[in-house]
Amino acid sequence: QSGRYILRHAGLYDYRRYYQEAFILVILCTAIVLTIGLFYLYYPVIRNHRFAIVGLGFLVAFVVIRAASFHHMDHLLRTYIFGVKLNWVFELLGIAMIFINTIQLRLKIKRRRLKYGASPPAFEKRSER
Repeated sequence: QSGRYILRHAGLYDYRRYYQEAFILVILCTAIVLTIGLFYLYYPVIRNHRFAIVGLGFLVAFVVIRAASFHHMDHLLRTYIFGVKLNWVFELLGIAMIFINTIQLRLKIKRRRLKYGASPPAFEKRSER
């Protein structure tokens, strides 16, 4: 609502689609940069959480773009592809990536328990880059 008021006051309301597209592009680029930054800075700590970090970045970008509620984005998200609503694909993809990461970690812990017995040693520390 604020953006609409500002654009009308500045006489730029007719160009709102360009600003909306730029906003979505900025959000997408920010999500990508933040995800890459998290990987780079915290890799030794989060190396086992790669899918979760990407999934979280995807979810944050989706939520922000959805909250902006641009008409053409709403139209795109209501589209069906192979009988599946595109909104569901975007929303559930991030959640699925986090779920996959959880399953991978549980399997890794289970394999370590089978290898080392009931109390597995802590995960090895990776040397810093």
